Amino acid sequence: MPNGFHFGHTCPRIDLEIASAKKSLGSLMVDLLQEQCPELAEGDRMRVAERWAVRAYAAVEDVFEETRYTNVDMRNAAERQIADMKAEIQGLELQIDQLKYRVDAYKSRNAEMRAQP
Repeated sequence: MPNGFHFGHTCPRIDLEIASAKKSLGSLMVDLLQEQCPELAEGDRMRVAERWAVRAYAAVEDVFEETRYTNVDMRNAAERQIADMKAEIQGLELQIDQLKYRVDAYKSRNAEMRAQP
């Protein structure tokens, strides 16, 4: 039986999604500026879009970080549950061993009683 919670760390995946969100926000800001301010020069549009994208991400950054913390909490909960289950299994294995001992003892007594005249 494997020890502990076996699932790859998800922070790198979350980091990839953060990068993707930032890129999407940047593209969205460029598109919005193009639609709303078509007269804005390309360089100015890119600078404004970048600033707005940074601000937009800052407004939702806590969502990503909370996801990261929730992930840690889930991993810790899984580790605790695995430890609890292992302890329960050990307790059940001990009960099985005790019951086997009792069965063997009853079989011995039964054999002794049958052997007596």
